[in-house]
Order: sequence, then C-alpha cells, then structure tokens
Amino acid sequence: MIPKLTMMADFGPLCGYVLKADAEIIGGNVLGQDALTLTREFNQLRKLKPAIRKPVWHGSLSAQVGERLGAERWVQVGRLFLKRMGVKTMEHQYLLVQHHDKPYEHIHIVLNRISSDGTVWHNHWDGWRSQGVSQGLEEQFGLRPVNRKTAGSGAKSRVQGSVNLATFISG
Repeated sequence: MIPKLTMMADFGPLCGYVLKADAEIIGGNVLGQDALTLTREFNQLRKLKPAIRKPVWHGSLSAQVGERLGAERWVQVGRLFLKRMGVKTMEHQYLLVQHHDKPYEHIHIVLNRISSDGTVWHNHWDGWRSQGVSQGLEEQFGLRPVNRKTAGSGAKSRVQGSVNLATFISG
C-alpha cells in the first residue's frame, strides 16, 4: 500500500479535489455530501483553534495495480490507518473518498487535526510512522508488499512521498 501525506491551511480546495466527478464518498464521520457543505462542517471545529495554521491533514492510500479491495475493505483500511497513526476518530472529523480515475484503486482521507474538544492531533514523524502502519495493513489485508528500498527510484511519479497499502503513493 502506498500513502501520501500532506498538511494544508484550507479545507475548501481539498474538499473540491477529493469530490471530483469520479469520486465516491465511502466513509467518515461528517454529514456533508458536497464540497461546500463539507468545508463549512470542517471549518466549524477549525474555529476552536484559529492559531493552528494547517488544520487540514490529507492522506491518500493506494493499492498496487491489480489489487482490488472494494469500498468496504477500503473503509476498514482507512479507519485502521487513522487509528494506528494515533488519530481518535470519535473526536476528529474525517472523510474517506475513493477515486476511480487511475489503473490502481486508491482512497483519500481528509482529516481535521482539531478535535471536537479543541485538542490538536500532532502528526510528528507521520511519514515514517505511516510506512510501518501501511506495512502492517499490507500483511493484515493480504496485499503485495511494496519494495520500500526501490519504490522511490523508477516509480517516482507514482510513489513520490507516499505509502502503498503495499508504500507511499500519489493519488
């Protein structure tokens, strides 16, 4: 499995991107079904900590070409990924969206780093942690492991800074 992780300042552009035409909301704990409503919903908790410059955490998780998980298993993978990254999903808003625009299956995770009680999830070393988390999920879900030593060299366009349910990948 391949994850790509980024932090951002604004929910709007990300919600617009993840809900593009080929997208399907498959999970999460937010109610909105469109980019504008979701942005407003995420921003309600953002107001609890206006000093946090980058409250938006975006992760994409990609399977290798030929691996098929389906929406239900992707929801399990997304939730477990967040949990193992140290996110309390009962307290932090998150959205899981599957895209169907690539030859490989992948999902996007939109996470509000600010919780319902105003505490902030600190994602220190999340790139390193996500490698171990994705490796564990590969084993748990029977996915082909990504060769983490060579993943970034020849497959740079697909694996730059990501974690494949098998390493890290752009979705």
